[in-house]
Amino acid sequence: MQTKDKIQFIKNIELFRGLNENELETIAAQSEEKNFAEGDILFAENTSRSFIFLIVTGKVELYKTTAFGEDQIITYFGKHDFLGEGSLMEDSPHSTSARAVEETIALTLSKEAFKSSGAIALAISSN
Repeated sequence: MQTKDKIQFIKNIELFRGLNENELETIAAQSEEKNFAEGDILFAENTSRSFIFLIVTGKVELYKTTAFGEDQIITYFGKHDFLGEGSLMEDSPHSTSARAVEETIALTLSKEAFKSSGAIALAISSN
């Protein structure tokens, strides 16, 4: 995905509402496109929060493992949805897990990317 395509995609995500073109370009430049096969884990419960995931195509389920070791599905995410945004504000581990339920393409943004621009982090936090 080219930077200009990333910018157009990111504009449609609620989390980035209100960012100007320069800020959107910064986010796009710092994002990385990743492919996930069906069954791939995006993040796991009780692991450190490192990335925000912006779903470009595909479907991801958010789930929690019960005390009996069963997966309890909480919700599903698709195109233009985001998850993992808690990584921006929290150092606590993930309380849930996320898994691709079909081939999925996501843009990932590391929490370090947001530390480089306080203005962007503030705008996103307010959204």
